[in-house]
Amino acid sequence: MAQRVLRDSTATLETYPPVLAQATGTPTARIRTPAFAMPDVGATATVDSLSTDVSGDAAAGRVEIAVTTATWVRGRRYVATSTTSDVFPILSASSGPADTLYLQEPLTTALLTGSAIKGYRLSIALTSAQTAQLSDQCVVEWTAILDGVERTWAEDFAVVERDGVYTLDSVRLTQSSPFCRRMQSDADPDFNEMIGAAWRRYVEPALRAKGIRPQLWISRSELEAAHIAACEYLATQDMDDAAMRAEKRAEFTAALTLVLASETLWIDDTAQALTPPDPAAPRAWSRTDLVR
Repeated sequence: MAQRVLRDSTATLETYPPVLAQATGTPTARIRTPAFAMPDVGATATVDSLSTDVSGDAAAGRVEIAVTTATWVRGRRYVATSTTSDVFPILSASSGPADTLYLQEPLTTALLTGSAIKGYRLSIALTSAQTAQLSDQCVVEWTAILDGVERTWAEDFAVVERDGVYTLDSVRLTQSSPFCRRMQSDADPDFNEMIGAAWRRYVEPALRAKGIRPQLWISRSELEAAHIAACEYLATQDMDDAAMRAEKRAEFTAALTLVLASETLWIDDTAQALTPPDPAAPRAWSRTDLVR
C-alpha cells in the first residue's frame, strides 16, 4: 500500500530497504511530484541507528527478547542477526526505552545471547512545497549502501486532502448502495436514522475497541465503505431472510477488516500506524492486591 501524506504538511516518508541490513554512509531520497521534478541530488535520508545485543537466550515461539537497553518504536520493523548468521525481520510491540523487546509475532528462529538487533528503517521529512499539490502520482527514490553494495529503489506515495470531521450523508449512501436506496421509507426519508444507528451500533464500537477515537478520523476512503456496509447490514435486521443477513454481516466484517488493517490511520494532523497495546504496560483491569 502506497504511503499517503496530507497536503501542505511536512509529513515523513519512510521505507524498509529490500535488503535486510542497516544502511551505511549517507543514504539519500529524491522526490518527484507533478509539481516538482526529481532533482539530480537527493536530500539526506535518516537511518534508524538502533543497535543492540540480545542478553538472554530467546527460543523460537517467544514474543519477548531480553536485550541491552534500547529505545524502541511500537510498530517498527527491526532486523535480527542470530549467532548462527540467520537474518530476519521482527516487528516491535514495544515503545520507549527498555531492556525487553516485545514482539507482535512469535520468533520463528531462536535468538541466542550475543545475537544482534538493528534498525533498518530509512525516512525523510517532506517540505510543504512538495505536498502542496494533491496527487496520487508521486514517487520517492531511495539510494543507500546495504551490505557494502549501493542499491536504489523507488516507491509511490500520494498527497491527499484532509476531509475534516467524518460524516456520511444520504446522497453518498444512496449513490454507493442501491440496496439501501431500496430500503427508503416514509419514516426515514433522508436515511438519517439508518446512518446514525449503523454508526452507533456497529462502526463506533468496533473502532473504540481498537483504541481509535472516531471523532478524530480525517480520511474518508476506508471508513465510508465500512459505514455503508454497516447500513446495509442494519437494513436486514427486520428481514426474515437469514441468508441475506449473513451475507451483509460478512460484507460489513470484510469492510471493517480493511479499515483496521490499514497501514495509516488518519488521526489529527498525522498518519499514525495501527499498533497493538504495549504488552509491558499495566492493564486497567489488572489487580495486584488479589490473594490467590
